[in-house]
Amino acid sequence: MSRTTLYRTWTPVVGVYSYYDGGRTEQAYTALDFYKSNVQPWKNSNGYATESGFVFEDYNLLYTRKAPEFIQPSDIPDTATDITFAEWYFFVDGKWYLVVGDEDWSNSGRQPKHHKYYGSYTPTTSNPVSEAVGEPTPLPELVTKFENAVNELELVSQYY
Repeated sequence: MSRTTLYRTWTPVVGVYSYYDGGRTEQAYTALDFYKSNVQPWKNSNGYATESGFVFEDYNLLYTRKAPEFIQPSDIPDTATDITFAEWYFFVDGKWYLVVGDEDWSNSGRQPKHHKYYGSYTPTTSNPVSEAVGEPTPLPELVTKFENAVNELELVSQYY
C-alpha cells in the first residue's frame, strides 16, 4: 500500500458526535470530508457467488495515507453536556460503512505507511447517516477529472 497511485479514490467520511441535551441523547454530524484512499473488499465477510466471481458486499477495507480528523460540529447547542466522539463512517458505492476497527501502520519500520479501517454495512430500513448527510457529491473527484482533462488538452494542443 505504499505507492501513491494506489490512493486514487476520493472517499467521503463523516464523524458522529454524541451529547446530552435536556436529558436526551442527541447526535451531531461533522462536515463531510474527502480523503484519497484505496477501498478493498474484506474477505472475511458474508458474500455470494456470481458468474464472474465471489462478491462481498457488507464489509470493506479502507486504506488511507492520513488518518481522518474530525472537528466538533458547530450546531451542538451550548446547553449540551458530555460531548463525545461516537463513531465515523465512510461512503463507498452508495452505502455508508461504519468503521468497526482500525490498524495504524504509520510508524512501521520498512513497511508501507498507511492506516487501515474495517467498515461494516448493515442494511436497515432507516440509516441515520443517509438521512442526515445524504449521498455526497464527489467534488474532489470532479476537480481531479477536470484537471486531467485540461492537462490532456494542453498536451494535445502542443503538438497541433
